Amino acid sequence: MTPQATLTRPYTTRSGKDRRSEANHSPLVFLRLPAVMSMCGLSRSSIYQAIQRDAFPRPIKLKAGRASAWIKAEVVEWMEQCVQNSRPNTSERR
Repeated sequence: MTPQATLTRPYTTRSGKDRRSEANHSPLVFLRLPAVMSMCGLSRSSIYQAIQRDAFPRPIKLKAGRASAWIKAEVVEWMEQCVQNSRPNTSERR
């Protein structure tokens, strides 16, 4: 492989496999709080208030309880549910 080819295809392994597709389909991707806030558009306090109401996914503990993270699939599922709840009659319009 030429050096130029590696610059134009940085996400491809030597065998030609696309690394991005593997990363996007991984069942367990952990998100720290700043990433969750960015994805959802909610503030820190809004996220924790929603967790107390059981209206937002709970984080898991990492490193013997010193750090917390959210499972990306659960956050994405919550976001999709928000869209469905805000547009309850979209199937009738089609």
